[in-house]
Amino acid sequence: MVKKDAVKVYMTSTEKAQNPEWCKYPIEMANQLTEKDSLDITSKDDQELTTITINPDKTYQEFLGMGTSLEESSVSNFIQLEPELEDELIDSLVDPVNGAGMTLFRVTIGTADFTSRRFYTYYDVEGNKLDATNGIKNADGTFSPDWQNTTGKGFSIQKDIDYKVIETIKKVQAAAKKYGVEDEIKFFASSWTPPGWMKDETAFSKSHDDAYDKGMLLRGGTLKDGC
Repeated sequence: MVKKDAVKVYMTSTEKAQNPEWCKYPIEMANQLTEKDSLDITSKDDQELTTITINPDKTYQEFLGMGTSLEESSVSNFIQLEPELEDELIDSLVDPVNGAGMTLFRVTIGTADFTSRRFYTYYDVEGNKLDATNGIKNADGTFSPDWQNTTGKGFSIQKDIDYKVIETIKKVQAAAKKYGVEDEIKFFASSWTPPGWMKDETAFSKSHDDAYDKGMLLRGGTLKDGC
């Protein structure tokens, strides 16, 4: 094929990719899916076409599924669409005939590190210490985690509700049922970090600005043996 402007070109920068400062605030980048000059295909070559032969009777490792991530960062983009466009997008992910036919979806336990919001877990404590306001007092004066959230400041997935993560997961489930693939859809959860009160400080965690997460030790740290 010989054609002018045959190949569209877009560029996204990788500036400061190793710089943790992006966690705190947006960083200006030269290119954010910026369209560049198109490329022309000006001449044919003399190479022979490659033939790919598929033998459906020969199998290798089992393929669990193909999909995408439904963490808060993705969902925040979904919910900016008009409702009918959001539904159309979700349909296009799940539809096995006219869409991508995705069957595997990752969700996060708490926040992922790529998000426009502050990081969070399901049991964050300002000052990184359980006390009478966010824990259950024991007979010996120590405090245990308030997993039932009787204090109103214990374990809660409220941010996942507020940020529409739960709602989006349910929409994917509804779309799967509509297309008759509800038994094929799989969700798997991955955690980025436990709550800070479950961790000990490290040199890395101490290097961050405490004002960012109110001392909740969300970035860095190491899991305590008792947790």
